[in-house]
Amino acid sequence: MPLKDRGFTLIEVAILLVVIGLIAAGGLAIINPLLDSGRASTTLKRMALVEKALQSYIQQFGCLPCPANGALASTAAGNFGRSLDSAGLVAGNCTANSCVTGTLSYVVPWITLGLSEEQATDGWNSRIRYFVGAGTPCNAAAGLQDTNGMTRCTTTSYPAGNVTITDNDGVFAATTNAAYVIVSSGPDQSRALKYRTGTLTGDRYAQTGGGLGQEENFDDDATYSYGDFISVNGTTHFDDIVRYKSAPVMIQQCGPGACGNPS
Repeated sequence: MPLKDRGFTLIEVAILLVVIGLIAAGGLAIINPLLDSGRASTTLKRMALVEKALQSYIQQFGCLPCPANGALASTAAGNFGRSLDSAGLVAGNCTANSCVTGTLSYVVPWITLGLSEEQATDGWNSRIRYFVGAGTPCNAAAGLQDTNGMTRCTTTSYPAGNVTITDNDGVFAATTNAAYVIVSSGPDQSRALKYRTGTLTGDRYAQTGGGLGQEENFDDDATYSYGDFISVNGTTHFDDIVRYKSAPVMIQQCGPGACGNPS
């Protein structure tokens, strides 16, 4: 057979496929971090929007809204996306009712805050978790959802939240009096509540029950973890994005003449 008519041998084809595979793998190694960086940026922007909406809610009603039940699909009838009380009913603005309990699915109440579901979703298409603690208001038996919950007490004292933010990596100072916390499950999407469906993803690193790192961020008690990214694929892995504020900071941001501040 003339040389010019000879086709590829099986060995040559195999070598070519290996080369293509290596090139593709190298490309993914470059592209994936860039995609995650963009999604993280989107997440931070949406979290800032949520925090702005929470601040506006406080200025208008004088309290923090209860969470929504993120396990509810947004394609079905029901109270999805709305602030819910302990009976599972839509919570009135700053009533004395306690918030929805007994769920691992607390998320930002986007409809109550006047946001779209997408605006309350992180860059990986998961609903942003939201938890508000009971706290200690100035002159009310209820917590920070009560009508007096986010009002300045005196010129020098403020109500306090009871959400504990633990220091996951020894870099950030822990706090025991955050008023609320919002959490994205990050790139690994471990125990995330998905956009539109509310489906709960699995625990990717078998962290349940250990009280370790990001495990604290999906059991929906009053303790959460905050820290830098830890890439180890195991019980110490951490890639959640966490934001929180204290009641005094939020009251001060209300400005003069609001939230009990002097004019």
